[in-house]
Amino acid sequence: MVNDTEARKLADEARDSISEYCFSECKAYCCRKGFLLLSDEEAHLISNSRRAELEAKKVIDKWEDGGFVLRMGFEGQSCPSLLDNKCAIHKHPQRPKGCKEFPLFFWSNDTVFVSKTCPAVRENMLYPYLARLKKMGYKIVYGAPKY
Repeated sequence: MVNDTEARKLADEARDSISEYCFSECKAYCCRKGFLLLSDEEAHLISNSRRAELEAKKVIDKWEDGGFVLRMGFEGQSCPSLLDNKCAIHKHPQRPKGCKEFPLFFWSNDTVFVSKTCPAVRENMLYPYLARLKKMGYKIVYGAPKY
């Protein structure tokens, strides 16, 4: 039986363990390449009052489910909230869930997806945490969930 609260706390510890690496080594790669699905409120928060400009450039675009997608790396654009490799909205309570959970995402009640695009994951820096999650009964899957 998995303990969701304990597992999420462990995942937060894992994310904290790589924060200095993210800033100094990979330079917030996750905020410079890829995409992020957002609600209307998250798109507003993350755009730093530049939403109309970013929508015109298709950096932020309407998604088929009614939400939005932020394309990072498109037109050379990183996340609009990334300033000097630091997130300007990191402490904001409405920060997008994808940002809060990267690179470990809980799925269903027994699976953790691990981003293969994260340099810290590729360097196996999260192995001790992933091993503990696995020991707790979680299935560890590298890649993105299939919707």
